[in-house]
Amino acid sequence: MLIHSWFEQCVQMNEDATAISMDDTQLSYLELDQLSNKLAHHLIQKGVKPGDIVGICLKRSPELVAGVLAILKTGAAYLPLDPEYPVDRLKYMVAHSQVKTILFHDEFSPLFQNSSATKVTLEGIEFKTLASTKPKVDETLIDLCYVIYTSGSTGNPKGVALGHKALVNLIEWQNNQTRIKTELKTLQFTPLSFDVHFQEIFSTLTTGGQLILISEDTRLNPVKLLKTIAEKNIGRIFLPYVALNQLAETAAAINLVPLCLKEVTTAGEQLKITSAIRSFFEKLSDAVLYNHYGPSETHVVTSHTLSGDSSKWPGLPPIGKAISNCQTLLLNSAMELVPVGQEGDLYLAGICLANGYLNAPDLTDERFLSHPQFGRIYKTGDIAIEEADGTIQFLGRKDGQVKIRGYRIETGEIELVLQKQAGIGQGVVKVIEIENEKSLCAYITGTLDISSLRQKLRLDLPEYMIPSHFLKIDVLPLTPSGKVDYKSLPLPSRSRPELMSEFVAPSSDLEISLSRLWKKHLALDDIGINDNFFDLGGNSLLAIRILIEMNQTLEKEVSVVDFFQNPTIANIVNV
Repeated sequence: MLIHSWFEQCVQMNEDATAISMDDTQLSYLELDQLSNKLAHHLIQKGVKPGDIVGICLKRSPELVAGVLAILKTGAAYLPLDPEYPVDRLKYMVAHSQVKTILFHDEFSPLFQNSSATKVTLEGIEFKTLASTKPKVDETLIDLCYVIYTSGSTGNPKGVALGHKALVNLIEWQNNQTRIKTELKTLQFTPLSFDVHFQEIFSTLTTGGQLILISEDTRLNPVKLLKTIAEKNIGRIFLPYVALNQLAETAAAINLVPLCLKEVTTAGEQLKITSAIRSFFEKLSDAVLYNHYGPSETHVVTSHTLSGDSSKWPGLPPIGKAISNCQTLLLNSAMELVPVGQEGDLYLAGICLANGYLNAPDLTDERFLSHPQFGRIYKTGDIAIEEADGTIQFLGRKDGQVKIRGYRIETGEIELVLQKQAGIGQGVVKVIEIENEKSLCAYITGTLDISSLRQKLRLDLPEYMIPSHFLKIDVLPLTPSGKVDYKSLPLPSRSRPELMSEFVAPSSDLEISLSRLWKKHLALDDIGINDNFFDLGGNSLLAIRILIEMNQTLEKEVSVVDFFQNPTIANIVNV
């Protein structure tokens, strides 16, 4: 079965039921199907055919979901193109994937003006002239479902190509294990460039459930997010661990727990059961927390269920057991199974495996291996232990890949971008942890000033890959074998970092109050009123945490958008 065919079957049984809602806009299953059919016909008229890859760059909207469905209905695969990415990164993804068509909102036209691909703007489509029936496509030619680019250690992102069979298997398993069998309402939280979006969308739209879309402002504001969950009676959410912890902290801070929540799924990085999460689920007495594991090359492979008394949950829960038709393998250096209870390299097998890396056969051969006993397997680079009952305990990575705020990052990619900058001698990147928050720290030698370096990196890397901290050092410490000694690299101090802005001390009572708040969260001794929050080491999640406390200090509420557009104390007091 193809995933969009499954949706079409669901339409026949739920024509009038609400499929998607966003603010005051609602689309029934029939309306969503007809909209996606019209869009598919238009794409076919533009030359899209089975086996193609179509780029999609749309804002959060019902049209975004319709666009994904439409691309699949043409027999093509979709490639998420995040408009927040640097233009050069988007240019690389478009060129490397060899997309022939890009669907986007008119406002994003400048991002693709130099591309030779056929450009289709949503605003330029005459929907009234298009057929609302399903387009006729040779389904035997359809294999690939989507391509998602992830960070790559070679200096460029790599495109993971996942087929329909793997994803249909995931949704079948997801639908079988969900405990919400009627009136399912799922929050669409993750961006299209994060593979969890597929679960959110299709595990809902293949069961007759309702997908609740939210604005970017609501998504980034945990207070608004909590209120939306409660007001919309949302029963299921998928969140990265850090976002889940922040939601739990916010729930305690404003004394609001959305009792409608029945299922919470977290993935993307190692789950930690913090005191805030324990308290959150203690109040959500009948809710279940699922811990999913799976790299982009496989999507979800294992799952562990946490239910009942949250005070008894382990601090670091296991990643669980393999889902249907998937297999976990712990192998030694001789590619033999290790005994139960012994540490091993984690490999994955089964229907879950991606087709490989798009247009990168050598890289595919390096990670997707042929095993004489288990057939085709994927080398995760993770280390784990299998318990007696088959449960897998995740232990960490063997290489430079890390997860920061749910995003997969190869530190080697950042290091290569650092080292190509004029004025940089050497540059390495390390994950550090300050007050239980993971962040990236760059260590550089050379003459380039830090402020200029930050701006140059933003031309090549998405914001989530920009290090929060930069330290200039005279020489990188080395091990006796001559390798960089990452363990000896120092932690950032509490001193104000090197910035382009001159230091201007706060003077008014409000500026002093905000400065004190920022210093607490950023772990700095001095902050000037013209210092950029993000250049001080701040990130989006920390910004939201500060914003909640900040709005209790200010007489008026500052929105997430206002804060991101005015990330200095001087500007915020005048918003």
